[in-house]
Amino acid sequence: METTTTATESNRPIKSEPLVELRNLSLEFHSRNKIAKAVNRICLEVYHGETLAILGESGSGKSATALAIMGLLPKPGGVISEGEIFFEGKELVRLSETERRKLYGEKLSIIFQDPLSALNPVLTVGYQIGEALRKRKSLSKNETKKRVIELMKLVRIPDAENRYKQYPYQFSGGMQQRVMIALALAMNPKLLIADEPTTALDVTVQAQIMRLLKELQERNQMGLILISHDLGVVAENADRVAVMYAGHIVEIGEVETVFKNPAHPYTVGLMSSIPSARQNGDRLQSIEGLPPNLADPPTGCAFHPRCSMATDLCRKKEPLLEEIAPGRKSACHFAKEVLNHESI
Repeated sequence: METTTTATESNRPIKSEPLVELRNLSLEFHSRNKIAKAVNRICLEVYHGETLAILGESGSGKSATALAIMGLLPKPGGVISEGEIFFEGKELVRLSETERRKLYGEKLSIIFQDPLSALNPVLTVGYQIGEALRKRKSLSKNETKKRVIELMKLVRIPDAENRYKQYPYQFSGGMQQRVMIALALAMNPKLLIADEPTTALDVTVQAQIMRLLKELQERNQMGLILISHDLGVVAENADRVAVMYAGHIVEIGEVETVFKNPAHPYTVGLMSSIPSARQNGDRLQSIEGLPPNLADPPTGCAFHPRCSMATDLCRKKEPLLEEIAPGRKSACHFAKEVLNHESI
């Protein structure tokens, strides 16, 4: 476990006991003929006030991890095949349905990546934001409306008193996302999962949404899991980053050190895809090939079919996620060589 620290005036996260901890978590999706292992024995911790970003290509297991934490894996088909999920020391998987319902929405909440499909088109936004308040806090109609308008103002939806009665289609994409944030924050959660919260939004609105989340997080020392494939959003907003590939965490560490000096070939490939002012119009680099079929993964390291550094060792033996420097872990047989920019 990481050494303990405390919050400072710079609003650094509080690190004591983890707010959320995943221990050797594995997730599977079952179909008639196949089993796809979407997440493979991952370990993660998130602390009060910390933003942990989970980064990776589509299909890497980011959203599946979020759904498992929230107890929203699709059924039938999605199962936790191994491991544990702890929230404030409580093991979520073993809790009864009644106990889990008390936590989800109140202490753990999620912002989905597509607000228009997550919101009910035939109910006003005010009704949807206030639903949890009515059912869980037993507030009166007037009390609920007052609190919902406060939340809409908090997330900077203009003219909240009138927009309270409007429907989702009457809001722009950025405003719909603000509605989702207000809905997620209605019960003052201790952990917020933001699953691609800026997808399909223009750069200006992206910055506004992320700045808003950061302000709300600092106000309540809320833990934030930011799921994204946008390297710029992660670089600007995360404290630590976990890089996922084919259901595995392949690298984890402080976001600045991982971005500046990656210790896994996959992370190197991701960093190389970032446009640079020094490119002078040159073509962007890309990672050759495609992610593996999770129902029939390759032997050894899952990344070896796409890795220019792969050897017979990589093809035969799966690397473990191991510490290679203080606060840095990598799942690569040649992590130190990658870190030191050495060829093998």
